[in-house]
Amino acid sequence: MAIDRWPTAERLVGRLFRSRWRDLHEDYSRLPNVKYPGVYLLAYANKRLLGQSVREKDVFYVGMSHAGVSTRLKQFIGAIETGQGHSAGNRFFRGETHKKGYSKMQKRKTFFVASFSIPLSVVSALSVNSVLVLLFYRRF
Repeated sequence: MAIDRWPTAERLVGRLFRSRWRDLHEDYSRLPNVKYPGVYLLAYANKRLLGQSVREKDVFYVGMSHAGVSTRLKQFIGAIETGQGHSAGNRFFRGETHKKGYSKMQKRKTFFVASFSIPLSVVSALSVNSVLVLLFYRRF
């Protein structure tokens, strides 16, 4: 894809917010283009968000990956169990699970995910991801 044909950051963010939540533990590997670099949103909620449109008020965390969204989500899942491998997952492990791990929590909520990945080379995706993350920081 030629640089002059890339959609604007605003259009990419709009596309992400038109997507629907998926269950993180059951569905993340089936996200579109999940092996490519991109931006992902996580929600942590008691309510049933599965299949619902993404709304800003439900967003728990905004992340990005240059190595592939699936790799980063796998690290997050590991970190909420062990406290290692992902900064947000590490904080969740220490603060919410009291170092016991997500799967051992008796009253746990569900994690949901939405993402937008761009099937480009890593070098080309760096600038796209930077624009997306900057836009998200402005919104939240």
